[in-house]
Amino acid sequence: MIDVLSFPNTSIAGIFWAAILSFILPFLLKRKSRTLFIVLLIIALTVLALLIISNSRSGWLGSAVAFLYIFYWWVHIKNRKKGLTVFTALLFLFFMTLVFYKPGSSWGRKHIYEIAATMWKDNWVRGIGLGKFKAKFNEYQADYFSTHDIDSKRALLADNTFYAFNDYLQWAIERGLAGILSLVILFYLTVSKIRCLQKRNGDKTILFSAVASLICVAAAALFSYPLQIISIQAIVLLCLVIIAFYPVKNHVRSPIINFITMAHKGVVLFLITAFIINTAKAIGAKQIGKEAFELERTGYKTEAINKYRQLTAKYPEVGYNWFYYAQQLYYSNRLAEATACLDNCRKYYTDNKVYKLKADIELELKNYNAAEKDYLRTIYMVPNRMGSRVDLLNFYIKTKNSDKALYWAKSILNMPVKVRSDRVDAMLKQTKSVLDKLENVAH
Repeated sequence: MIDVLSFPNTSIAGIFWAAILSFILPFLLKRKSRTLFIVLLIIALTVLALLIISNSRSGWLGSAVAFLYIFYWWVHIKNRKKGLTVFTALLFLFFMTLVFYKPGSSWGRKHIYEIAATMWKDNWVRGIGLGKFKAKFNEYQADYFSTHDIDSKRALLADNTFYAFNDYLQWAIERGLAGILSLVILFYLTVSKIRCLQKRNGDKTILFSAVASLICVAAAALFSYPLQIISIQAIVLLCLVIIAFYPVKNHVRSPIINFITMAHKGVVLFLITAFIINTAKAIGAKQIGKEAFELERTGYKTEAINKYRQLTAKYPEVGYNWFYYAQQLYYSNRLAEATACLDNCRKYYTDNKVYKLKADIELELKNYNAAEKDYLRTIYMVPNRMGSRVDLLNFYIKTKNSDKALYWAKSILNMPVKVRSDRVDAMLKQTKSVLDKLENVAH
């Protein structure tokens, strides 16, 4: 579960620190006072250390683009077109270095983009619905691997995925043509307002800071999901507020500029309102979720079920809570209610654990065809999970289907292992024992 006020991983943390560093740098270059410079330098070095520790490629890419923007506008360059060409070439070389720095991760992103492109092709007009990427991507991935090699290098890189690792692509998939149009409008209004403000005389340090930080996040969003994280959303909104409400001198005003200024302010105020509402919901859901988990952990099943019922009724769009609710109902042998919860869960959130629980319920209800289908779905959804294949093997043993049990036992023993562990070794040993028994019976 992602903490709404912290970071889901170090890569996202790196983008956060890169955005902060990009905001600070123009103030360091300005050197308004010695004391302020020293304070900001200490902060900047601390943030830089955190960025380095994060090992975030998207964070470094975002900061590189922001630093080039700052350098381009701060340093006097006689031939700006030539300078822009040089900067673009350097940025491309840096990007290629980042791609080959973690080749496995890069190939994994390529897989995600290809599946996401299929989602876009199928839903490009209306989209799949806001926030529904978490419900649909893994289903598409399962469909893909149901007709492709589940032991390939590509399958080894696949995992449960809830983000497109490109915020613009994910927005387009979820909102369709209307989403693309809204992005174009926001981009146009923001760039137009920035270009207008660049004509203003006087100190523009805070404007440079806001634009640099915004550029940092915007670049990182091409290869990650910073705009899905509340703390980074707050930085973006702060930058947009600075740009939207930065004063425009009367001598550069015109009807068009007035319209752009008012429209941009309106859009930013709308985004702030949506941010406040969504953040309040996320914090509320997180708090109730903690209470439910604590009741679950301490063995108060009935109380935990009641708390999850309250949570899913108040915040139905937080899909994984439906899964935890279904899990508690399953442990209490309330199978029909658990099945209904999983049906609701799959409207908002899907992963291999959801289908594993669904398969276990169908097995207990003796719906063997449905159980087999769901166990297979867990394998196709994330092919590199050995546990999913072992679950299917045990299902075929339980239902006395020797031929399919033999097939999947061989599949387990022949599958590539991403990370070796004691659990993996135990599953391999168990499978070898099962295979020996099945082959003896066959002979």
